[in-house]
Amino acid sequence: MASLASIEKILADASSLLDQAAIEIRDAPLDPAHANILHVSNALSEIFEIRQLIYALAPQLMPDNLKGPHADADKALERAVRRARALEGANAIPAAIGVLELFLANEPSSQHQHIARSEIARLQASARPT
Repeated sequence: MASLASIEKILADASSLLDQAAIEIRDAPLDPAHANILHVSNALSEIFEIRQLIYALAPQLMPDNLKGPHADADKALERAVRRARALEGANAIPAAIGVLELFLANEPSSQHQHIARSEIARLQASARPT
């Protein structure tokens, strides 16, 4: 029988593979690269939404590195920003924003929340058509 734990495991594996695919699409002659990366980004965003629902129902399934408050909020924020920027580099803006939103949901420090919100605003601005 299906369980939240089995679904979370499958979605975590799928997210990892999609992350890898976005990076490879960026580096391969698979035109239009931007549009193809956007498709992957959209899939990651949808998976992220489902995983957040799972964590709301079963918080024990959330990976330790996503839980907060973090023992070292500076390092947790640094990891979240680094991950978000890597996703941004692959043009996966919605997934990058999702990483930072998950950090926000688990970090009570107003200083760290301000930095994460600023990064989200920057990402949102970069995603707007000019």
